Amino acid sequence: MKKTILILSLFISAASMAQKNTGDSKGIVLAKDQKIRIISTTEQETDLGMGMQMTNNAKTEHNIVVKEVQPDSFKISSSVVKMQMHTDMMGKVMDFDSDKKEDRESELGKSLSAELDKVKTMTIYRKTGKVTAEKIVEVKTDDADPMSMMTNAAGANDDALVAGAFFLVPAGKKVGDSWTDSSSVEKMKTVNSYKLLSLDKDIATVSLTSHIAGTSAMEMMGMQFDVTMDTNSTGQLTVNTKTAAVKTRTLVGDINSTVDMSGQSQVVTGKTKTTISYE
Repeated sequence: MKKTILILSLFISAASMAQKNTGDSKGIVLAKDQKIRIISTTEQETDLGMGMQMTNNAKTEHNIVVKEVQPDSFKISSSVVKMQMHTDMMGKVMDFDSDKKEDRESELGKSLSAELDKVKTMTIYRKTGKVTAEKIVEVKTDDADPMSMMTNAAGANDDALVAGAFFLVPAGKKVGDSWTDSSSVEKMKTVNSYKLLSLDKDIATVSLTSHIAGTSAMEMMGMQFDVTMDTNSTGQLTVNTKTAAVKTRTLVGDINSTVDMSGQSQVVTGKTKTTISYE
């Protein structure tokens, strides 16, 4: 169940950062060897039912480096350079801080520290902001090591964090204007609604409301389960309209789902708050 909750929170975050380009935006502007630092903080509280409560807090720092500049795309590398995690489930607490030598030398720390050395290569497309990964991070599913699973799941979510570093405001939008986009994955549909709140020179502030609804089939340890979601999240971002470079993102989401597995149904609710800065 712990893995299920983390998958749900990552899905909310990834879906809310995904965007389809609309209008006549000039696209993303990047230079070869340009570096971007991503600092992401997530706080999550979850009610698993039957009196079971779970808290997850995580802070990660990623580095992006632009390796190649092509006419319609950029090839970039992404790596996790720092990580802090805290999990508390019914009094069982697990902590990790990559800056602490004693944490990195523990058995759990060695597993987590290995993730810090991985470099993921991606392509991001200038006109759409779409990101494709050339090296897939394997998501482990070891029940005895939920912290390691959290790290690998966060690594698999790199695509969303990198895509979230850019936002294309449609050309011609004025303060007060709104627009929407939508996407579907199998039976799960996401609708994002945006509103241009302010524009100070080249810096725009945009509000975001995201609605995710539908059913998704997943597999865990050889067992299939269905997740039904009807969740909402709200957030805000600041972006440079000339380069499409995002400065900050905030997102508050509701986990409101039902997990059906082996003929049993479990209602899972909770809240997750994510704050991201791009430097």
